[in-house]
Amino acid sequence: MMKKKFCGMAWILVLMLAFTGCGQRMVEQTWYSDRDDLSTLTLKDGKYTDSGWLTTGEYTIQGDTITLTSTVDGTHELKIQKDKEGKTVLFFDNGEHSHTYYADAGRAKFAKENREAAQEAADTLQKAEDKKKLKETLPGYWISIDTETYPIIFEENGTVISYEFFENTDHKKQLHTYKVTDDGISVVVDGDTTVTCKAKLQNDGTLQFDGGQNINVTYKKVTQLELSNDILNGEWTNKTGDLKLVFNADTFYVTSQALIGTPERTDYAIVGYDTAMVNGEIEYLFLSESKTKYYLITVQRVSKNSDAKCITMWTKRK
Repeated sequence: MMKKKFCGMAWILVLMLAFTGCGQRMVEQTWYSDRDDLSTLTLKDGKYTDSGWLTTGEYTIQGDTITLTSTVDGTHELKIQKDKEGKTVLFFDNGEHSHTYYADAGRAKFAKENREAAQEAADTLQKAEDKKKLKETLPGYWISIDTETYPIIFEENGTVISYEFFENTDHKKQLHTYKVTDDGISVVVDGDTTVTCKAKLQNDGTLQFDGGQNINVTYKKVTQLELSNDILNGEWTNKTGDLKLVFNADTFYVTSQALIGTPERTDYAIVGYDTAMVNGEIEYLFLSESKTKYYLITVQRVSKNSDAKCITMWTKRK
């Protein structure tokens, strides 16, 4: 009885060794990947050599899993699978960077070309969707949320109102025509000159805008308001929270915790939709609102003898 049991166990061990050896022989060859570089992976006698993203090392087989191990490459696993044609392939699962090894170089190249064609089709579809969404969303009043700068206004009739960008160097109000392109918008300047700017809507509804000259601004869409003393009156806070702008009747002043003494009041009078007379000069005051806040962008000269502008964003809760 003991002898029979020993023989049975020995036979099982022989089968297991035979199966392991068969599995190893089944994968011992050069495999061709569908990666961009069409790299190859050679498996032989427990050693592997890769022509691309890996170097050399050892491999073991456990069931349908090949484990590659190397002091340089680390540890990676390949799954032995069957493709749609019933051919054996090795699959490396790495999310967006996953790829497959084929026993034939021609099939690997064909798979790579199919993957690239599918990706190109997906990219084309995504660009069309992004373009459609941008075209529908763009009309409106946009203010920057990361840079203190002028607002930008896109109108449904194809007009863009800006105070910078599009070769505008004097920061005066300018009107141009625009159209949405695959990568953003193109703006016609001076009749025949076209300026192309990248513009992309983000998932949170903001607009990532590249105005050229390495100027990248993130805009938020708000509702433009006409200047009103009723809204202006009260206390406004700058972006860093260290300054307060206080409007009261026909005067305003700026204060802070560091200020000693009484702040100097400045007279002002609203003279236009977004302009006011301040110290004898007409200055821009851009007023807008969201569901929870009012926004005020002030534009003032740095000094009377300078054309440089100081632009400040202020907010006030409703």
